[in-house]
Amino acid sequence: MKSSVMYKNAYADETIYITSTTSKNYSDEPWYGGDKTILVNAAMVDATYIRLPEATTANKGLHIKVVMGLAPADNLYVGFVTSVIVGGATGMSDGTVGLMTANTALVASASGTSNLSLILDAD
Repeated sequence: MKSSVMYKNAYADETIYITSTTSKNYSDEPWYGGDKTILVNAAMVDATYIRLPEATTANKGLHIKVVMGLAPADNLYVGFVTSVIVGGATGMSDGTVGLMTANTALVASASGTSNLSLILDAD
């Protein structure tokens, strides 16, 4: 039983819910593959972060998607501490609630840059 749970946690597709406004550190999670979706359903406070696992050869098949249900209060950092973003990252939102077509906000990190994280700024 224990080995099947460990395998599921490491490789299975999974949705993780964030319902508090404090920083979250997923750097020590035993994720090695699969698709992980982090659903943020809280207005994260200013200067908080969602730290993702560093890129290693052990987790080379891991895909992480962060979905914001509510806009952060200000300056939310999503990314790594020492690994650069590989393959690019994009964050899109509306500048005013409900007006995505008129007030878009885009944060991007192109492939090949030395960015460690995306900064989502509500301003």
